[in-house]
Amino acid sequence: PDGTITSVNDAFCDISGYSREELIGAPHSIVNSGVHNRSFWRKFWTVLRTGKAWRGQICNRRKDGSYYWVNSIVMPFVSADGRIERFESKRAEETLARMGLILDDSSNEIYVFSAETLQFTLLNRGARENLGYSSTEVLGLTPIDIKPEFDAASFAEMIRPLRDGEIEMAVFETLHQRSDGSVYPVLINLHYAPEETPPVFVAIVQDITERKAREAEIERLAFYDPLTGLANRALLVDRLRRAVAGAERYENPVTVLFLDLDRFKEINDTRGHRVGDAVLKEIARRFGSVVRGSDTLARIGGDEFVLLLERGKDPQTLSIIKRLQKCVGAPIEVDGRSHSLGVSIGVASYPGSGRNPEELLQAADIAMYDAKARGGGYRFYDRAMGDHLARRLDLTERLTAAIASGRLEMHFQPIVSLADGSLTSAEALLRWYEADLGWISPSEFIPLAEERRMMDELGRYVIDRCCAQIAAWRAKGLCPPRRVAINVSAQQIEPGHLVGYMQKTLELTESSMMTDPRRSGGTLRALKRMGIQVSIDDFGTGYSSLVHLKELEIDKLKIDMSFVHDLLTDPSCMAIVSATIAMAKGLGASIVAEGVEVPEQAEALREMGCDFAQGFHFDRALPGEDFGRKWLVPPALGDESGEELRPAS
Repeated sequence: PDGTITSVNDAFCDISGYSREELIGAPHSIVNSGVHNRSFWRKFWTVLRTGKAWRGQICNRRKDGSYYWVNSIVMPFVSADGRIERFESKRAEETLARMGLILDDSSNEIYVFSAETLQFTLLNRGARENLGYSSTEVLGLTPIDIKPEFDAASFAEMIRPLRDGEIEMAVFETLHQRSDGSVYPVLINLHYAPEETPPVFVAIVQDITERKAREAEIERLAFYDPLTGLANRALLVDRLRRAVAGAERYENPVTVLFLDLDRFKEINDTRGHRVGDAVLKEIARRFGSVVRGSDTLARIGGDEFVLLLERGKDPQTLSIIKRLQKCVGAPIEVDGRSHSLGVSIGVASYPGSGRNPEELLQAADIAMYDAKARGGGYRFYDRAMGDHLARRLDLTERLTAAIASGRLEMHFQPIVSLADGSLTSAEALLRWYEADLGWISPSEFIPLAEERRMMDELGRYVIDRCCAQIAAWRAKGLCPPRRVAINVSAQQIEPGHLVGYMQKTLELTESSMMTDPRRSGGTLRALKRMGIQVSIDDFGTGYSSLVHLKELEIDKLKIDMSFVHDLLTDPSCMAIVSATIAMAKGLGASIVAEGVEVPEQAEALREMGCDFAQGFHFDRALPGEDFGRKWLVPPALGDESGEELRPAS
């Protein structure tokens, strides 16, 4: 009763760190930790003085000064006259063993900590193993020690509603920190047990690492481009919406850059999607290296990227544009081959170009198309650009309808021999007329068809119409041109698009051939085995390498009209034409001059050794019926089966 220790067992010596000799005869305060307040001890003695046993958790202090908790049963022993003779304190070993067995088998982590000191009194095996602490090490810790997102004040505020009885359970997500410093996400259900002596908090904790990983993967698929890892359109629009809201509130400028790669489609069409994907990933990496951390770079489809600049003033925007152009301009190496690209950039800003994300993106897109139409570079949006885009969209819809309804016309321009002026062949040229728009130039609708990936469909239309026209001429008893030249886009040179569809005559532009001469050469050799001749149109205006000409096995070269136009007045044009004729002869190819408008040009070309010519000097392109009436005549008697008169298409 006076607090003197009279007997101890080995377990008490082991856990306290004192020897039996040091403990017996010493006051019990030798292991008093000072953790428990007066209220605790008042309840403790109230129970014991009634002669009942006290059950609860007590924090003691070891000889080395460290604390430890024990689940205790303190029992008073009363003499016959009712006096308390002594107290015996025992660990509730059997109860604790049963509780520990149940808790250790739980799939969740379970933590019990004192409501007064916040020190852990019990952790099950799952908690100990995940944290990496032993049973002894963890008893000196508090929840704050393993929750890096909390400090003492914030944790106290979080558990206050539980203490005050405002809520029965707190559910929240946070991080737990292991003994090695690593962290993992957890979901916590925290309960308060004030009925325990002393009161405790019980936390049931679930490790949600796998769930967080699944959520991250779902977010990646929903908001990020799988090829480049950049933001996709959905995430871009969300961030743009927030940026606009912030701009309204804080007057922060917002700028949108719409970037479209120049010449990428040529790489993708001729080198394949694997090379195209490698180029896109490298471009994305380069773009990412020059943008600021506060900006959003997104790939919204194909070779289109968008850069959202928050707090972007005009000088800063121009600086970023220059850096973007520079990083695109450097050649990209894939499989040992170098690829050069450019970039067209449209710029729109809030609020001048639009008041919401959709308007800003549309304005930047319109400005980008305007930049591309001008040969690349960058353009800032203005309202007039919208009219141009509206026409493009209108023409796209009309062109699709015109192809489906057969309203596109084929005209034919004669190609004559400069030696005697006789008709040798004709070039088939597509013409388009709309009642409310008039004649629409091929220079406007052909690039639009190429951009919208309509050239294969359009090419088949041309071939079918040409064959039908040749059949119509023959049905009228006319002898068609021995050959008809048809212009072909690079999109049609992909394997399988031409072979098996073309019948006899084919004409290709230089730019479409030189995109990938080796791949084009394979297609053309298959066509030539069918009797189809191959000529290079607009020679000298593309980006060809003369070395590649030998790989293509071409039959004809066509001199572009830009050289013919100044042939009589510009000595350099005269020299280029002369050299082209000589080169064609050396390759065993014939030569055709385009755009011959006056007889002096025709005579000069004839004297230089040019074989054939076409242009307004001879005739303009005519509808099929007019061409037949003016240029075609019935075959001479006995010549119906002559090889020279039989059409090749």
